[in-house]
Amino acid sequence: MSTQIPPRVREALEQARAAKLARTAPDEAFSDLLTHEVNNDWLGSMQATNDQIANAMRRWFLQRYCDPAMETPYSSDMGDYFYVNGGPYDAHDELYDRFQGLVEEGLIEAVADDLVSDQGLYWAPTQLTYYRPDEDVFVDDRNEPTVRLEGRLGAINAVLGLGGDAFAEVTARNLVFASVISSLETFLWETLVYWVDHDEGVVRRLITDHPHFRNEDVKLHTILDISDPIGFARTKIRSHMQTTVWHRWDKVTSLYQFAFKIRIPSVEGFTEAIKIRHDIVHRSGQTVEGVEHAVTVEAISNLSAQVLDFANEMDRKIADATAPTAEEEEPSAEEEF
Repeated sequence: MSTQIPPRVREALEQARAAKLARTAPDEAFSDLLTHEVNNDWLGSMQATNDQIANAMRRWFLQRYCDPAMETPYSSDMGDYFYVNGGPYDAHDELYDRFQGLVEEGLIEAVADDLVSDQGLYWAPTQLTYYRPDEDVFVDDRNEPTVRLEGRLGAINAVLGLGGDAFAEVTARNLVFASVISSLETFLWETLVYWVDHDEGVVRRLITDHPHFRNEDVKLHTILDISDPIGFARTKIRSHMQTTVWHRWDKVTSLYQFAFKIRIPSVEGFTEAIKIRHDIVHRSGQTVEGVEHAVTVEAISNLSAQVLDFANEMDRKIADATAPTAEEEEPSAEEEF
């Protein structure tokens, strides 16, 4: 038995939908739909109504700030959050900083008041806020991370040819040794960045399977504002990679395992080198007992070769994992026709 909606109820529902649509900022309100960056020219146009401007400001804010419970560790002893990624942020301050001079102050105040009423006075940053494009890496070619690694290792080892007294030579060797490990970390970061940017399958596997992303709490209303979910996911992953310590092998192994369904080459050979690198960077080249490290040229040469071997093996594993299957390579009868 079908139930028909009475004409009067249907009309009321249609009017409600139309009213909501009229209050919603259109796509042209944003210069970037992924981040909801508001178009300043649209704000000053005759087409923008106060309701639409308020909606645009609210969406801009909620893309960048969230309830601390979503992103921030809480200390029951202190009875407060640890704002490890910055903050706490105030809705009034952030909205005024962004929109003052572009939007009437009364409207800014009203939107900020609504946000505080909805969630509270203090806000934490979302990954969009603490994702820093100016501190990210960008890779356009599949082989570029390896080419860059080779170039960096060559430039780093060239430092060993510089002259100086005995102390300067020891210091230079120590710093070069530490830089070789840093070059390996950068290779791992750049390699994953390339695949996240160029392979949607990698993005989907990380978001779907990796515990860091899979277990993230998402408020349902935020889903409606995501017009490009893959682009949004890429930003989420990139933000996470910016804070990853790339010689924490448990973290690195997990990222690559879920991204490519592979086991990375053995890293046991880097264990001692990373300990030495830690002493060089954080203890001015001394062990915990105060013993000075004096890295040799031979040790640097061996570590450089080991890093290159690791990178090449990693490239081979990824190439095998991302190679098209026979079914993907063979065109169907319809495609041939």
